[in-house]
Amino acid sequence: MTGCHTSRPDLGHARTRRLERRRRARSLSARMLYSQTGCRQRNRASPLGHCSAEGTAPIEITVARGHMPSIPNVIVHRWTDPRPELDHVIVSGIRSTTVAATLAQLGAVTTDLVVERALDEALRTGVPLRWIQQTIERLHRPGPSGTGTLMRLLVDERRSGRLPDSWFERLVHRILLDTQIPRPIMQHEVAVSSGKRYRIDMAWPDLAVGLECHSRRYHFGPLKEAADHRRDLDLAAAGWEILYMTWEHRRDPPAFVPYLARTLATRSRQLRIRAA
Repeated sequence: MTGCHTSRPDLGHARTRRLERRRRARSLSARMLYSQTGCRQRNRASPLGHCSAEGTAPIEITVARGHMPSIPNVIVHRWTDPRPELDHVIVSGIRSTTVAATLAQLGAVTTDLVVERALDEALRTGVPLRWIQQTIERLHRPGPSGTGTLMRLLVDERRSGRLPDSWFERLVHRILLDTQIPRPIMQHEVAVSSGKRYRIDMAWPDLAVGLECHSRRYHFGPLKEAADHRRDLDLAAAGWEILYMTWEHRRDPPAFVPYLARTLATRSRQLRIRAA
């Protein structure tokens, strides 16, 4: 069992139960504190809106300034909220920060990439962008409040265009923006002769070249692979060439980016020849 360095399974299970009991005790202490002084901050390691105090991630709480709680192994953040009635919500009986308020505060405790990933996920699940903008404008203040991170992301020109379907797409898009390759269109729709419409992760429509970010989540398995093949055949019949970028390519962009650049250059020459 992970984290239990013993050859005795019964001892390993006993240790796991002891650790779980300790964590539950800390969670209970934190819950009692929430009801009096603060609110739980949705943990950055969990999907926004789906948090559990008994999960494996560290317990984090946000309290009003002036309170100085001290609980072993619980991370405490202090926050001044002029309108707590707008930024708190009850989750499983615990007063918690809303998704928008969590995004506003997240930059104070983690990296810009984590904040951006959380922002993308929130938007994909239907959280209104206007609500996020209104919340950050109301909560923004100078200093290490975390709000500056989200404000920079909301006006980042690199985020213009359609929202990508996955974080992998966002990372690949950033890689391409750092090259000399023309900027692609995100989530480009193509209609084929059969009447079907396909959405390509990134595309260069004038060259009829598309790029799919090939992750296991969306492209592996018999049914998903069969659907990909049917789509690729339809797009090929419509004159499109589809390339795939994998996680391995993302770890080593020089192994893929030159291939993409040559493909775009070749298609451009072919189109010029046909036009002549």
